[in-house]
Amino acid sequence: MTMESRRMYKDMEEFCRVNGGGKAKPLRRILIANNGNAAIKAMRSMRTWANLTFGSDRELEFVVMATIDDIEANAEYITNSDIMVEVPRGTNNNNYANVSLIVQVAEEYMCDAVWPGWGHASENYQLPLALRKASREIVWIGPSPESMIALGDKIGSTIIAQAPDVRVPCVPWSGTDVKMPSDFDPEKGLDPDILKKACVSSGEEARKVCDRIGYPSMLKASEGGGGKGIRKVFKPEEVVDCFRQVVNEVKGSPVFVMKMVQKCRHLEVQMFGDRYGNMVSLGTRDCSIQRRAQKIIEEGNVVAAPPEVVRELEESAVRMAKKVGYSVAGTCEFLYDAQTQKACFCEVNARLQVEHVVTEMTADVNVPAAQLQVAMGIPLNKITDVQAFLEHKREKGNPKRHCIACRVTAEHAEAGFRPTAGAIHELVFRSNGNVWGYFSVGSSGRIHQFADSQFGHIFSTAATREEARHNMIDSLKGMVVRGEIRTNIEALVKILQNEDFIKNNTHTLWLESTMSFGTPLIVEKNKHSTILAVLYASVCESQKIFEASAQEFKRDLNQGQLPPPLTLSHDVEIVYQGKKYTTHCSQSGSHDITCTLNGSHVECSIRTVQKTKEGGVLVSGGFDGRTRLVYYREDTSGIVVTFDGATFTFHRETDPTQVRAPMSGKLIRWLATNDTALKKGQPYAEIEVMKMYMQLPVHEGGIISHVLSEGAVFQPGDLLATLQLPDGTVVEKAEQFEGTFPVLESVKGKGSALRSLRLATGKVKACLDGYDVHGEDLETDLDMIFEAMVEPSLPVIEFAENISVMRQSKDLTKDPLRKDEMEAVVKEQLSLQESKGYSGPHVTKEQV
Repeated sequence: MTMESRRMYKDMEEFCRVNGGGKAKPLRRILIANNGNAAIKAMRSMRTWANLTFGSDRELEFVVMATIDDIEANAEYITNSDIMVEVPRGTNNNNYANVSLIVQVAEEYMCDAVWPGWGHASENYQLPLALRKASREIVWIGPSPESMIALGDKIGSTIIAQAPDVRVPCVPWSGTDVKMPSDFDPEKGLDPDILKKACVSSGEEARKVCDRIGYPSMLKASEGGGGKGIRKVFKPEEVVDCFRQVVNEVKGSPVFVMKMVQKCRHLEVQMFGDRYGNMVSLGTRDCSIQRRAQKIIEEGNVVAAPPEVVRELEESAVRMAKKVGYSVAGTCEFLYDAQTQKACFCEVNARLQVEHVVTEMTADVNVPAAQLQVAMGIPLNKITDVQAFLEHKREKGNPKRHCIACRVTAEHAEAGFRPTAGAIHELVFRSNGNVWGYFSVGSSGRIHQFADSQFGHIFSTAATREEARHNMIDSLKGMVVRGEIRTNIEALVKILQNEDFIKNNTHTLWLESTMSFGTPLIVEKNKHSTILAVLYASVCESQKIFEASAQEFKRDLNQGQLPPPLTLSHDVEIVYQGKKYTTHCSQSGSHDITCTLNGSHVECSIRTVQKTKEGGVLVSGGFDGRTRLVYYREDTSGIVVTFDGATFTFHRETDPTQVRAPMSGKLIRWLATNDTALKKGQPYAEIEVMKMYMQLPVHEGGIISHVLSEGAVFQPGDLLATLQLPDGTVVEKAEQFEGTFPVLESVKGKGSALRSLRLATGKVKACLDGYDVHGEDLETDLDMIFEAMVEPSLPVIEFAENISVMRQSKDLTKDPLRKDEMEAVVKEQLSLQESKGYSGPHVTKEQV
């Protein structure tokens, strides 16, 4: 739909009068009952629509809720809003998922509507029910609570899906034998007793169902989503613990069990309907690239299944939605077996999903704006974007374009995509005509421990899947995120470049079963990159030591105290992938550090270029002679070195008797009581990190003693417990690296005698000034000095250099006296060149 063909309206009253048939009502002030990416996306999308429709985004006002954590994190959505309401901090049941609080804020700030987004309270039918009872009329921008109960509930939707008139295949599950009554009324929903028959209420009951339908199975909370409240179980002894984790992650939610479909693809249909019974599919998505049952790459439309299968999925989704009178946006998810080309029902998300933007890119529909219009009472045939899409689909089929989306998360891919939290010092992303993205925080922002690990979403759209893939890779490689967090950017690039992804031969377990992120991409392209990282880690750590010593020396002198000796050498011991690297670094100049590894040594020149906590330094030299921008920091995860777009994490050898926290979080419960003997790898505690429940294993066997109490909040590196190792325990240590720095061809040729002399004398002067110059380098420099001093052309080169500088300000040939002097020097040089045995540089009179 072009700007020329889109009608403009004076205000929202006129828009509703023209398009609503007397049933529409303007909605101006909207409460965004969410935070982060969801809030940013909603406000930007709706403001874009307002600009196109009214010529101004001031027709809409946005009220947002914010905790002190989001405020201090410099969250982008707060500054994009019109009104910010501070709400209690902590887990989301205190704020963004608190139904009573959301209604209170909407009433107090006279909001016309509430937009729930995804996560938090978006799938809690109690919220729209509570809004119906509010002191003023407040519209819910979402499906009716009755249809949410029917379809949004994962249990109820599966019962409906297996009904004879809906005809959606389902896998064996805890409600396989539960039948939907023939007199089903969408307004009343399914009877709670029917839903209860399909649930499990204890770990033991869940285990019986798993035994009946077979392993592996899935335990799922019906009110969960985004990877929360879901666990895979492969054997009976895992069921009880997993059940406990599911009910803790989504408190109060019913739980059901379903057979796990292995090596399947996760396909979705984007449903959209109005309040008048009209329902359509806006397209399909493939979300098979997942970790911990959470999506990280989505794409659309679906190309991994035949067109006839995709068409049947869309028709099935629309049938289900119409069965219960569903409206606004929702997603019907299916599991697809590429081998048999069969699909089965998974669940319905009765809300907008994070990846809805993929459908926006392929269908050219502004989905949040369309949600707002439906909530006003506008029918589908009057929503401009939707009508344009449907007309195109009727006349020409689905638009011929493909979109790939990548979620940018604060996760450490090398450590199993472990969530991380902390400050962001720099975030650089450059969008273009093919790739764009949005972020919940920017530079100087922060990912706090209660936030979602996803803080960005990037979308690449092109005519073909392959073109979109290439564009996404180029964009990710140019993206910069620096700070205390780790990101999955390198992992995303590695996935997109994998042959299985290129050929579309992936499934929901492919990432965790096939891909390894222990080695940065650069290692696969440069065999010396690991040693290069060792060198940079060593010299950067040593530079910090040397600078701290110099500052202490100066401070003591200024205070009239006798300073300690300057530190000019430092030993570094670091571990990477089971190998221990031991280097010796010495300060060999004011900006130079010599690093020795197993008898080989190289020198680097270091210049600080960014005064950040990560210490951006420009490192030149080394064994390959190149110049690189290197970022270095040390935190609880180890020594983190980033260069050439790759990140290496080195570790120290640790004390196995100290059980420390690998990340910030909350201790939910001890899995082993005090003085319990544990085996190596056995889980000892369950923690909550960024709304996820995780188990921590011990790295050595021993008797555990608790240090923290259950419920305690901890930071990375905090001592959680101690281990008493059995007598005679031999702790496995890293293997000592015995290699040396590689000897590579120099990147430069032989310089002039004058330049060689200056470099050599500079190094000798550094030695005389007290710097720790390597003996072999000093001998080489002295040889260079003696060689340069006997070079006949040395004075001529120096003279020519000085004349070249002086000529920039004055033409010396116009001074007769200086002209005669120059000509005499030239004659002497030309004569010298003609003498026997001369090997210096040759110059002509014209050159001089």
